[in-house]
Amino acid sequence: MVRTDGSVIDFSYRSCLQTPSLRSQVHNVMRVEIDDLTTAYFESRLAQETFVSDLSGVPLRTNDTAVSYFQGPSFAQIADGFGAAETGWEAIKLTPSTAHGLGRFVDRNQSERWRTYWAARARLGLLTKSENRGYPRP
Repeated sequence: MVRTDGSVIDFSYRSCLQTPSLRSQVHNVMRVEIDDLTTAYFESRLAQETFVSDLSGVPLRTNDTAVSYFQGPSFAQIADGFGAAETGWEAIKLTPSTAHGLGRFVDRNQSERWRTYWAARARLGLLTKSENRGYPRP
């Protein structure tokens, strides 16, 4: 499976039976922790009538749009930088994913540090889903 930020995960039955790495688990929770920020970006572009692909300039449809990191560091690069700044993945404690449906950071101050770190580094843009899948990643 290719995520909207271009990162790739194996979605086979074998991978579903394997426990994901701690890095992968933390990355997934990091996405949840900033979901409202990426959604707000999408909605602000829609409201400002700048709802065109930042790559090709074509008008976008809401069901064929990806919020993309194509202009700057990838989500993985930003997340890995935060993990290093926090002294490693083990320093980021997560709630079980069964609690309230999705995992979260246990330490809410750490969550706010992540959100601030991400906001200072993320350079989002809008692409069609096919543009986003085909865009080369660092």
